[in-house]
Amino acid sequence: MTAADARAAAARIVGRVDREGAFSNVVSRTETKGMNPSDAGVARAIAYDALRNLTQIDVEVDRASKRPLDRIDRPLLDLLRVGVAELGRSDRPDALTVDAVVRAAKRSNPSYAPFANAVLRKVARSAPRLHPDMPAWLTAEMSSVFDDHEIEAFWEASLQSPELGIRGSGTPGGYVPVPGIEGAWLGSGPIPKGFEIQDPASVAVGLAVSARPGEVVLDMSAAPGGKTGQLVDDGARVIAADLHPRRTRQAARRVPGASWVIADGRTAPFEPATFDAVLLDAPCTGLGTLRRRPEIIRRTGTEDVTNLATIAGDLLASAIELVRPGGRVVYSVCTVTPSETVEVVAPYPARPPDLQLPGRALGKGWLLAPHLGPTDGMFIAIIDR
Repeated sequence: MTAADARAAAARIVGRVDREGAFSNVVSRTETKGMNPSDAGVARAIAYDALRNLTQIDVEVDRASKRPLDRIDRPLLDLLRVGVAELGRSDRPDALTVDAVVRAAKRSNPSYAPFANAVLRKVARSAPRLHPDMPAWLTAEMSSVFDDHEIEAFWEASLQSPELGIRGSGTPGGYVPVPGIEGAWLGSGPIPKGFEIQDPASVAVGLAVSARPGEVVLDMSAAPGGKTGQLVDDGARVIAADLHPRRTRQAARRVPGASWVIADGRTAPFEPATFDAVLLDAPCTGLGTLRRRPEIIRRTGTEDVTNLATIAGDLLASAIELVRPGGRVVYSVCTVTPSETVEVVAPYPARPPDLQLPGRALGKGWLLAPHLGPTDGMFIAIIDR
């Protein structure tokens, strides 16, 4: 495996995310499968830098190129993007970066190499320094519950590359436990047998449900099934529902221990007061996961926040009706906007989970976030019946 291979893999990740709508956290694993961990890590890091800074990178390429961007072959443009990303963020000598990308370009198409060499050398002479600004719309969304210092801290933390999170029992080599989140580990390297990929923030949601053996629990928006599996492991009888047929089928293969139902939680096919607990990990903008999915910021706006907050509110009202007296609803979203977090639970007697989690209180719930601890962003609130 060579330096050129890692840059070629990074370019494929960028291309698939940019033009196919793929999610970077998924495609980065498939495009680096079979690579040694060091090269795979380099490819992912460069691709993520490119995705975080794509707008500025395209400006740099346009300035250095004699061709307009729309006349550059897409595979070549993706290689230029990862080259500029590395030039703008890495301590690696510019000449080595240019050489690796040019060799990757030559392998893709020999005619690409001279053009790539000319553009990247011109970019290197201009010494770009990449650092994306937080979009004004997101600053405005957060400003009602966060001060300027915390907004900046969240953004800076969201631009960093996280360690891999896994969940399981035992002591996995190469990983360290996350304080306050039992069963959650962070590290790197192969995933040990008996463990699966799951960020500590998601593990915290499963812990907040406090599912006990013999309880009947509804996972109301369950796919892709990570939290569902955690509830099954806790010994509960889990009914897992999701609106999307394909995702539900995939999740059912992943977690066969749950009973899977294709259903819209807003009109769920269950009698009122049926469940001991309902987990509503509601559809959301996912802005708490920007470290792992940087493309979200380019795909999201205020209209998405408004629409998803409305859906979450409708789902929560339905979830509360489905819980028996003495039961509980756990509401969670992997985002940080007030519209999707504190405002959704504000009409109810919500509370934070009874756990010593990293993070801080936010409204009637609890916030985990990359600037507050080693996790993605996640809001969790409990509503007792």
